[in-house]
Amino acid sequence: IGGRGQLGGGFAGGAGGLASRAPSRSKLDAFRARFPMDDRAFEFLSTSSVAVQQDVLQHFAPRNISDSDYSRPITSYIKQVRDRFEGNTSSASRGSFGGTNNGGSSGSSSWLRAFKTCYPMDARAFEFLDSCPIEVQEAVVSEFNPKRAGETDYSAAVTSFVRRVRERLGAGPPGVRLGERRSAA
Repeated sequence: IGGRGQLGGGFAGGAGGLASRAPSRSKLDAFRARFPMDDRAFEFLSTSSVAVQQDVLQHFAPRNISDSDYSRPITSYIKQVRDRFEGNTSSASRGSFGGTNNGGSSGSSSWLRAFKTCYPMDARAFEFLDSCPIEVQEAVVSEFNPKRAGETDYSAAVTSFVRRVRERLGAGPPGVRLGERRSAA
């Protein structure tokens, strides 16, 4: 892994020792050539902060090196890196996720909006996802894998998947965090 970037250490409080220069377009293109991904995943990477781009280019290591499409693992990894740099832990980000927002993009996290960019959906499907507990949102973003890539509307697929994840995780109605549901039951 060494030699691909010139990053210093440190995630605490943001960029830490990371250089402030964005990776060049040629470095991003070379990364895409090494790890093929769809346009939406590449846009997600390209529109991420400099620190996130640098971290992804230096540290991304897929589980299966022989994949022909790395869109899903790259998107998941970018989300994790963004959360680290933005300081979004479950307790710190509950204000954005606890169902108290109005479903608009101002209350949604940037990584959730990026997920919507990767998998276009109507406002109702997005509001349903946005109103879920953070644990459900994280599972949906990291595990969602549609049967066909490149669709123009994933509303039904996302809604169905959100319901399955909520069921699997034992989530209550939208806006209730998992811990609150378990303690009330």
